Amino acid sequence: MGRRDGAWPAAVTALWPLGLALAVNTLYRWMTIPAPGDRPPYSLILSPSASDRIAELLASNPLALLGPIELDTDRWAWTTTTLLPLYALEQALPPAAVYLVVTGICTGTLYVCGLVATRSVRFATILGLVAGLSTFLGYSFVYGNVMLGFLVIAWLAIAVTALLAYLRAERGEAVRLSVFLLALLPLVLSAEYWLNFAVPAILACGFATVWGRRHGDAGFARRSLIAGAVLAGAMAIYLPVRFMAAAPLVQPGFESESVVTYPHLLMMAEDMAVNYLTYLYMALSSVLPGFLVFSPSYAAYGPEVLAAEQNGYHDAYNHLIPISAMTSWRFVGGALVLGFFLLGWRWIRAAWTRADRRDLVPVALFLVIALGFVIYLPIKMRPFHLTAMLGYKALIASAAMMVLVAWAAFTAERWTPARWRRPALAGLAALIVLSAFTRPAAEIAGLEAVGLDGAGDPLVGMGDQP
Repeated sequence: MGRRDGAWPAAVTALWPLGLALAVNTLYRWMTIPAPGDRPPYSLILSPSASDRIAELLASNPLALLGPIELDTDRWAWTTTTLLPLYALEQALPPAAVYLVVTGICTGTLYVCGLVATRSVRFATILGLVAGLSTFLGYSFVYGNVMLGFLVIAWLAIAVTALLAYLRAERGEAVRLSVFLLALLPLVLSAEYWLNFAVPAILACGFATVWGRRHGDAGFARRSLIAGAVLAGAMAIYLPVRFMAAAPLVQPGFESESVVTYPHLLMMAEDMAVNYLTYLYMALSSVLPGFLVFSPSYAAYGPEVLAAEQNGYHDAYNHLIPISAMTSWRFVGGALVLGFFLLGWRWIRAAWTRADRRDLVPVALFLVIALGFVIYLPIKMRPFHLTAMLGYKALIASAAMMVLVAWAAFTAERWTPARWRRPALAGLAALIVLSAFTRPAAEIAGLEAVGLDGAGDPLVGMGDQP
């Protein structure tokens, strides 16, 4: 990423777009907050077991919060830099205000990091607006612990910005590497989600190492190799500690039960393949409008009407008609996945043949989107994934998708003819806005179809005041 807008923007020039992004975030989030009487029990609050456990450890053994803690029976989490801030906010603010604060932190951090990384107010503004209108963490309105995802993204943005600064360093490498190490620590302690970034980031660093050697950029190749080694080393330290609390992975009937408990390899392989396509679809579709992510007829009329309209034909199997509607997203998913991998191959070929570091950006984003959920692949397919609506499961990949959308808009002059540039950008903006206001209703319908709660439709009405 290089300079695109000339000299470093003046403070005023940089601050008003930040204010715009935060204002859009606050207004949109306010509109999605359900009224108190319409909220599920754990909406926008930490689960009672998590709150009680944190309070207990703060009183008896605060240092234990630096490692994995058992939030509930056999439910462990290593979330020092996310759940603790959420707990602190919860002690001072009502639930709606906590939600507005953490989403504002996420949007504001993405804006600032985008500005620092690219030196472009335009890119930072686009990224901030896309983040402010994002919906993939909408399950926060059902299960408040999901709000930690906003803080994970903020820590991730800081760590990636430090990583980019190190990779670009022509001098002062030791200092920038130290900053990256310091920025990586809170990300590692934020949640296991960080592993979904580390794996593709290591692959991206490997590609960048080979690319640098191929194009005579020895310094960049060396720094890429070191960065990949740092991430691999962090994983090597983290995983043994985390696996000390991995008993639920082999506990029959537990939500995070692993495929290794299947008696047949075929069942393992099929589950992992279905998981991969489901999670990838979650990320790729995170910017699409509601009518493309879930059956509009199911959302509008419900399963009873769909079955009844068969007029008694093969009545014993009429229940398959609503199931067909519930899974129609897979047709869109197939097209998205195919197009995504074709684009990815094109980006890799372009980067391989050209000595322009900017060509590495879409390659890195491609890898993070394609693998930004990798640790969940060995978890058994569960019924609630039939409609692919739990977007927080693909948190890292969806965050990378936001960056890819912003990068596409930022670099539009590189991939669109001049006469199509404005229509393309206008269409992209319309897509983001349309997604923000139509996707939540589709997500609610999709969640309810598999027995879960859903909430947060901005078109239903504004929520209560924080």
